[in-house]
Amino acid sequence: MAEHTTEINSRIESLIAQGETSEVEFKSARGGFPGSFWETYSVFANTDGGTIVLGVVEKANRFSLDGLTEETGGTLQENFLGRCPQQRENKRLPTP
Repeated sequence: MAEHTTEINSRIESLIAQGETSEVEFKSARGGFPGSFWETYSVFANTDGGTIVLGVVEKANRFSLDGLTEETGGTLQENFLGRCPQQRENKRLPTP
């Protein structure tokens, strides 16, 4: 489990270092599941796809983690899966 978490953290840090692109979008989730998620999800679903990372905030054109707990991450994931159950079969969602 610790290896998996380390791998996820490393991937997120790498994405943050690269910044947002046409294939990577960051969303703060400090206040709960971001309402703007679905617009980005729809855009990615209707193009070549992409990666949406929850729990990253932008301030002064810099990105950083917004301090989500593992518990909050699990709640956000369940919120997503509750609205998009076909993703449960996909198993591409990283979990800590």
